[in-house]
Amino acid sequence: MHDNALERLREKYFHHHREGRHGEVTQTRSAGRLFAGDYSTSTTVGQEFGGSRLGLGVMHDLGGEVVSRNGITWRVPVDGKPIEVGQDEGIAFGVAAHGGRQHELAMAAGLDMDGILAAIDAYLEKTHVDHEQVVCA
Repeated sequence: MHDNALERLREKYFHHHREGRHGEVTQTRSAGRLFAGDYSTSTTVGQEFGGSRLGLGVMHDLGGEVVSRNGITWRVPVDGKPIEVGQDEGIAFGVAAHGGRQHELAMAAGLDMDGILAAIDAYLEKTHVDHEQVVCA
């Protein structure tokens, strides 16, 4: 499906059905296009992450990974030092969570990835949240 068709569907869906929902996840461009080497700008930071609770993505031309939390967005280049980016900066790919409930979970220091995943899964099971239907970071 073409990106412009996805955008029209997303706009129609969000404007008419957003109220009363638990939250929504949006995605700019297919991951397949990114994996095929298309790193050109597909949208801006503001368009994808504006008003979002949480977002992850890739800057255009592989300028770094993108991390967005509560309206503040950073690119993380290969040196690992986050740099705040403006709303007009271009991204090649992005996924953003809008609305919904924020969950916080304290974890013991020193957990490896398996320990983190087990803690998140246990929390979601305890709170009866379907882990396939939430965005966790």
